[in-house]
Amino acid sequence: MKVPIILQARVGSTRLPGKVLKEILGKPMLYYIIERLKLAKNSTVILAIPDTEEDSELCKIADKLEIDCVKGPELDVLERYYMVSKLYPSHFYIRATADNPLVDFESAERLINFMLTHNVDYAVEKGMPKGGAVEIFTDKALELSHKLAVEERHREHVTLFMKEEERLFNCAYPSVPKELYYPNLSITVDYKEEFDFAKRIYEKFYKEGKPFRLIKIIDKIAEEANLEKR
Repeated sequence: MKVPIILQARVGSTRLPGKVLKEILGKPMLYYIIERLKLAKNSTVILAIPDTEEDSELCKIADKLEIDCVKGPELDVLERYYMVSKLYPSHFYIRATADNPLVDFESAERLINFMLTHNVDYAVEKGMPKGGAVEIFTDKALELSHKLAVEERHREHVTLFMKEEERLFNCAYPSVPKELYYPNLSITVDYKEEFDFAKRIYEKFYKEGKPFRLIKIIDKIAEEANLEKR
């Protein structure tokens, strides 16, 4: 059975409203995130969005890329994930966010293999550039978080409760491949200048229908980031 990658997305982001629909090379940013995640082996991508009229536009992108779309509460993202888990039963779930157009889809593959050989509840790779990582957790960890987490921050940030409640969850932080070890590099998109940077990377390295492997160009991305700071 394929592991669901639950991709959370919404139009109404506070720091850069509508960023998931901002265009790169003629397509919305969300398109490229889905395209990348679909390349992860032994997994399937499910888009989890708020049940609002403005967010319905995101389902059209999901339809175009032939993935399922599930609607749930806008602010209670943990509830959204739990809803997906009831529709798509699995022993593991992967969390991805729509802030990360350069996400490393191969991280999902490595984390699935890690979970199959380690008895843990949650894992994320340590040393990945900010915006490159995904997270993985068990169905039981999601179930317990959904049942016990009551604080707003725990409902909004899906895995925060797992990471903070060490007495309840066994968390692991395997190291990324040395080629990807750039802990001080940010490739996420929260602000306009970060979107402009990601757009520039796509314009330089993307080929239609052939998403690049992050491990192959991370050194070039780091060089671009250093040039930008000068």
